[in-house]
Amino acid sequence: MSQNAYPNLIRYKPSGTYFGRVRVNGKLIRRSLETHVLTVVKLKHSDFLQDHRRLAINKGQSVKGEVITEMLKTEIADDRNNKPRTKLYKEEELIALRKTWPDLYSTDIAKISRKDCNERAVR
Repeated sequence: MSQNAYPNLIRYKPSGTYFGRVRVNGKLIRRSLETHVLTVVKLKHSDFLQDHRRLAINKGQSVKGEVITEMLKTEIADDRNNKPRTKLYKEEELIALRKTWPDLYSTDIAKISRKDCNERAVR
């Protein structure tokens, strides 16, 4: 493993695969970003950090989907870079998510995997 110019990012030299690294509640979490392309890594890395920062905010407690969607609604409303129509579109996306995946709101977010999301997207 080697460090590079990006914080919380490690590249495994033999394969070239990048790993995201973050400390949440004193626990070091390292996950493969499953790519060796730096431009793709930058996008995946920001998502990785954002997901784990949300976990840190909630201090590892069980968080239901309802709490996350409320946080997203607040982020959408507070984002000054978005035009009013963009904000409305993002809120419509949350409404569509509620209609297509109703059990998401009663599920512990930590128990939802990427596989679950991909299966839902296929449906």
